[in-house]
Parts: sequence; structure tokens; C-alpha cells
Amino acid sequence: NSSFGNGASATMKRTESQGPNKFLYGRSVTTRLRSFIAHAIRTSSAWSELSDSDPVVYVDSSGRHTLSDRRLACVAGAVLDQVDKTALINRIILKEPEMNGFIQSGIGREIRQLLRCPLHNTDGVDLNFSGEVNAELARYGSETGRVATVDGERASDSLTIALYEFFFPPEWFELMYMARSPYCVIGGYLHRLEMMSGMGNGFTFEAESLIFYCMGLACAERS
Repeated sequence: NSSFGNGASATMKRTESQGPNKFLYGRSVTTRLRSFIAHAIRTSSAWSELSDSDPVVYVDSSGRHTLSDRRLACVAGAVLDQVDKTALINRIILKEPEMNGFIQSGIGREIRQLLRCPLHNTDGVDLNFSGEVNAELARYGSETGRVATVDGERASDSLTIALYEFFFPPEWFELMYMARSPYCVIGGYLHRLEMMSGMGNGFTFEAESLIFYCMGLACAERS
């Protein structure tokens, strides 16, 4: 389920970061994820169609596709940037290494799919249409007072590594921990990240949606 998005990444500018370009020329990856990327490429039918002149993939005499060590760039983590949020303020984002973003997107899509499954007498959540549902519920709540919406400030910043470890099964936590960026670059300096992931990470939205959904179900059962 993994793929490359079109947003800017740790080493590629927004003007050159279209998905196909990342597929052909994306090189950056954190050290912790490097061996996993090698496995992903070896088992990918899409990558196997590339030639041995590709900057990332090397094809040996037997036709086996592996990472070309001299072509892959290990980086410490993401690069901090900002984009417009409203007419007055900006949103802080993290530009992830290309290979990390590739795996993160697959994790996010898997969570998105699993969220659609019925859970605890609910029909699940379809994040592809959740915006429309939430808008209708907000309208209904404003008219009747029977439904409330909650907008948590700094929501993704509050989702620490320890909270993810508490919420997710060990194999899920280990995969997300391996795919995250442990550091971000701000003004040329490295800063260690205590939150699991920020805006720009390919599974942040889905993972925090799952966490908040479970918290909401737990509160509803308690009350």
C-alpha cells in the first residue's frame, strides 16, 4: 500500500517532489529504516521494472534487485518547515526523508482500512468521508445541543512515543517507531523529537484518528 506523495521532502524541493520523481530519485532514509527499505524494494514488482541505471536500485547478474549502497543517503531525520494554515497563521510541518515517507504512507493506508471495520458495536470510521460526516454532526449539535465536537489544540504534538507504545500492539509500534524520524533539522541544528510523528508523516492523521476514536469510545462506555 506504500506510495510517494507529491509534497516536499527532506532533500527534494516542492517544485521537484512529484511522486514519480521521488520514485526515481528519492535517496534519503533514516539509518533505522534502511534495512527495511531494502526488503521493500526487493519484494516490489514496481521497483523491479526499473533498470540498473536507476539511482536507487541495483540489479545484479541474477536479476535480483537490491539497494545501491553508494546511492542511498542516510539522514538524521526530517526538516522543519511551515505552510499556510489560515490567512493569518502558518502550520509547522516536517519534511520527511523520501524512503521514510514511502513506508509511512503504507502504514497510514493500512490503519485507514482497518478503521472501517466495525468495532464495539459501531460501524467503524471511514476517513475518506469523515469530513462530511463531522460537518453534518457539527450542524446537528449546534441546532440541538445533543452532540458536541472537540477540537484539541496541538493534538499531534501531544502524541508522544510513550503514548503510542501504550496504545498499539508491539509489532505495530515497532514498525511505526522504525519509520518515524527521530530528529528534525531546524535552522541547521538537530533537535530530538519526543512526539511520535508530526504533520508531514504519512501515518500521523490515521494514527491519531484511531487513538482519539478509541478514547472517545472509552469515554462513551464510561459515561
